[in-house]
Amino acid sequence: MNKTLLAILATLITSCCTKVEFKKNDYFWFDKYEKGEKIIFLSDKGDYDTIEITETVLNKPTGDCNLMVSNYDRAFARVDYGIKKDTFKIHDDYFVQQSAELDNKDAIPVLRLFNMEFNDFEGALIPTSTKLSTLDKEFLECYVFDSRNCAMNYNQNFGMVKFIWSRELGLIRYENDKGESWEFLKKEK
Repeated sequence: MNKTLLAILATLITSCCTKVEFKKNDYFWFDKYEKGEKIIFLSDKGDYDTIEITETVLNKPTGDCNLMVSNYDRAFARVDYGIKKDTFKIHDDYFVQQSAELDNKDAIPVLRLFNMEFNDFEGALIPTSTKLSTLDKEFLECYVFDSRNCAMNYNQNFGMVKFIWSRELGLIRYENDKGESWEFLKKEK
């Protein structure tokens, strides 16, 4: 009798775990990047920045939950990077971090560039278009991140004031407080 009761109890407990997958619309925040990839940016003053993707993580839910913590097993993604100004490595951090949301809601990412962080889970993101002179191309469905929606700027030494994220390419532009702006130039493997 005890073994049967334990088996029933174990089945009930493990069936309480809900897998939460990313929606198709969630992937564009992180699926543009691969480990080892280098993204080259050119500033309007002729300076080069190179962002190297140092790690990509995509955990898909398996249905195994630690019920002491949660009864949800959520999909999770993270992209880590290092950045060089010309040839000098100056910064390492995570670039994108995202967990799948419940109730079929869009998963809002945490985006961090030079410690300027977007993590606004309440605000709406409104797409706009952005033209890059480096590629002589206009990108539709871009999202602008600046002091209005990036309440956190952990390290003011970098002077970051704005960055733009495109559905098509990911990060495509950023600006500092001295008026210098960098635009996407190319990707290298």
